[in-house]
Amino acid sequence: MTKTRKERSTRSVTSMLLSRVLLLPLLMLSVMPPALAAGPGVTAASPVAAISYPILSAPGAMVPLTWEISAGTTVNQTAIRWDTISHAWDNNYGYQTDIQGGSPGYFYGSIPAPLGSQYIKFKAWARIDGVEYWSDREYTVYYDFRVNCGEETGDRTDQSGNLWQRDRQYTTRYMGYVGGAAVSSTAPIGNTTDDVIYQTQRAGLSAYRFWVSDGIFAGEFEVELRFAELTATAAGQRSFDVVIEGQTVVSDLDLYATAGPLTAYDRIFPVILSDENDTLDIEFVAKVGEPVVNAVRVRGISGTPQYSGMRRIVTYHDDTYVSDPGNNMNSANWIRVGFEPAFSRRHDGGVRFPYMHIPRGSTITRAELRMTAYHEEGVNMADEPDVHVTLYGHRTANPPNFAGNQTWVPDRPRTSASVEWLMTGPWTGGSQQQSSPEMKDIIQELADMPGGEELTTVVLLLIADESDTGYRELYSWEGDPNSSAQLWYWYIRPGEYPTPTLMPTYTNTPIPTATWTPTVTPTYTATATASPTSTITPTPTETPEPTPSPSPTLGVHRVLLPLVMKPEGHHR
Repeated sequence: MTKTRKERSTRSVTSMLLSRVLLLPLLMLSVMPPALAAGPGVTAASPVAAISYPILSAPGAMVPLTWEISAGTTVNQTAIRWDTISHAWDNNYGYQTDIQGGSPGYFYGSIPAPLGSQYIKFKAWARIDGVEYWSDREYTVYYDFRVNCGEETGDRTDQSGNLWQRDRQYTTRYMGYVGGAAVSSTAPIGNTTDDVIYQTQRAGLSAYRFWVSDGIFAGEFEVELRFAELTATAAGQRSFDVVIEGQTVVSDLDLYATAGPLTAYDRIFPVILSDENDTLDIEFVAKVGEPVVNAVRVRGISGTPQYSGMRRIVTYHDDTYVSDPGNNMNSANWIRVGFEPAFSRRHDGGVRFPYMHIPRGSTITRAELRMTAYHEEGVNMADEPDVHVTLYGHRTANPPNFAGNQTWVPDRPRTSASVEWLMTGPWTGGSQQQSSPEMKDIIQELADMPGGEELTTVVLLLIADESDTGYRELYSWEGDPNSSAQLWYWYIRPGEYPTPTLMPTYTNTPIPTATWTPTVTPTYTATATASPTSTITPTPTETPEPTPSPSPTLGVHRVLLPLVMKPEGHHR
């Protein structure tokens, strides 16, 4: 009997231990984010990744970033870790953006571009459900970006050790060429020791574009273009203009007549800009034959920083609508604005955004209210007439929320600045995001009010027009916190407003006389020989990284001072 009990006891303990051993991995898999639940030998992708950042910036500017957390339940903490040197292997970055938290999704931050460095290196970091993650790769924002045009297979290094990156097709919120085909040659290139940079080119292109982001209100850049004639056999076979930011800087460029065949020819142009599309645009306009360019270098010299922020509704007390006559509807799933003639009832909305931290005296450069259309079950808003809403700010320091007996929307004091918002077209819900017109004057009036060192809270009032015959509905915090109202804003801090630099007036003078003459031995002729010849290769289809940000970024007013054309002497 004793032996039997002992055997049973042993088997019971063994069975218990075995079940715990088998159960432990299952429990671990059940609590791990999907990124870690990969099979043996499989390297799971990190759930943290940067998805939008400018590849080019300038010292003194701000570098806006968007990163995504795609797994888990709770984001305990997340931030960008960055430095002016690489920490790709040890993650021991010296600086960090503000720490955020919340639910998985998109996060936004900015890095101040420091002086005295060549680039910024960064990774995205997060603690998700108590587990720490880093992005799979280190990202780079350059101050000096070089492109070896027509070279699509890999990067190249010149004799001075400078990296010239491969050619890329342009994509929104990144950089690259627009149109054209890659051309290459193995022939030696005169007037340079960097043949490899001039032996490829892009022919037939219309532009090169560089996204410099909205983190630069005004920036000083230097554009260097490198050319070499690889295929023309006589003067007059190719002629084109170069236009930078809408201004023609080179007219009727004939490389064969100007520099000769297979000879390096460089031009440098200083540019001061603030671009409404946040891109630095270099255009090539064909006159005869196809435009060509062999290399493009853009260097950021200095930038006036533009700070930005986005705030959402925080709680259900921060949005409402008022039916007049009626009640303060601060617990509905929607915000209704407009007028119902059948009931003689006007609907005015209100939204409140805390934690903004805009220094008093800042210059507001842009602002926009974004709201998401609400689709009430059984109600189709597609045929609703246009709705005219006037946006105001609640003109007071530290405006209260909309809880309880707080002052109702139409009775609150309003800013003198206002914006007319026409809500028109089909409005059937389905998470359609609606954007207000530019409303920086409203935020500026609030930022200029006395009441502390910062503008911390903004309340916006959506006042309906009683002449309307319909209404619109937008998501409230109760309807969906992630679809509730957003306030996007951009500003320049006090003392950082740019002082325009007086630049010499640009004159379109003739291009300097070339040093090449046709008497140089050996004589170049149009006769085909066994020497290396140029080849045209098709342009592969590719999707450059990073992926565009999910939220569109507004542009600012373009400021373009005259460009100065400077020929370069010895071609390196």
